[in-house]
Amino acid sequence: MYGSEVEFYDITSRNSWEQDKKIIDEIMPLVRKKGIVFDIGAGTGNLSIYISEMFDCEKIYAIEKSPEMRIALMSKLQNVIAKKNNITVIDTNIFEIEFTKDISAVFLMGVVGHFNMYEREFLWKNLGEKLEKDAPILISNLSKEYFYIKNGTVLENVRVGDYEYELIMKEKNTLKKTSFNGSF
Repeated sequence: MYGSEVEFYDITSRNSWEQDKKIIDEIMPLVRKKGIVFDIGAGTGNLSIYISEMFDCEKIYAIEKSPEMRIALMSKLQNVIAKKNNITVIDTNIFEIEFTKDISAVFLMGVVGHFNMYEREFLWKNLGEKLEKDAPILISNLSKEYFYIKNGTVLENVRVGDYEYELIMKEKNTLKKTSFNGSF
């Protein structure tokens, strides 16, 4: 799913990540310290690492299927692991996740849109059976405003050293449906 654009993923998603952190800061006081935090669709690990550094969580399972995203995540973890070794990166899909009764929170940040209806139903059913009564679930999806942005629109522009990076809306037609993809 992701290829070479993973290199630019964090650079071009800085603004949205800053907004996500504000929401996470509000949710985390509801999370029990004992138990497992699931970061499903962990991507490059921003959420898992942030939670590990800022909050006292026993375990964080960073679930990520994309090999390219896992490479970026594991590279970042090398800088964090000496401080706290509570993040486990798991290469799996949602059908293979073994949810246990000690879930303290579940985060699905920008990933649910990648699931088909069957995968979503499977996930909700399994979570519903295992999630403790007061354990929060945070689901963040691509804003519907993105569906009205014209092809070629610059979504984000970031300068790093001598280079300037742009995230550009690019239309992609597949199976008579229109989906949207970032272009770097």
